[in-house]
Amino acid sequence: ARQIGLLIMSGSLDAQYREILNLSRQMLEAGKAQEWDSLLALEKKRQDLFSTLPAVSRTPHQMGLSNTLREILSCDGELMDKVEHWLQHARILLRMPSGHDDSQS
Repeated sequence: ARQIGLLIMSGSLDAQYREILNLSRQMLEAGKAQEWDSLLALEKKRQDLFSTLPAVSRTPHQMGLSNTLREILSCDGELMDKVEHWLQHARILLRMPSGHDDSQS
């Protein structure tokens, strides 16, 4: 009975992490498209899912989640690069004097 309970829980855990990965992918796409409101809404959903997860232990099954976790981290890393690039661009634009027109250069 205990093993069946662990399998049910592990299946549920797999589904939760797959949903987090799905949201991470959607966040990355929203960031690439500079859809910041969508990105923030997706991050809220993802944080809500993270908050429901049990503490991760080093069981063999949970170690099998490593590929999913690596991909979530990869999405986050790529998204952070995109957001940082956009922020640098926005800072440059905000420093330009009003009325600046690049077409006259």
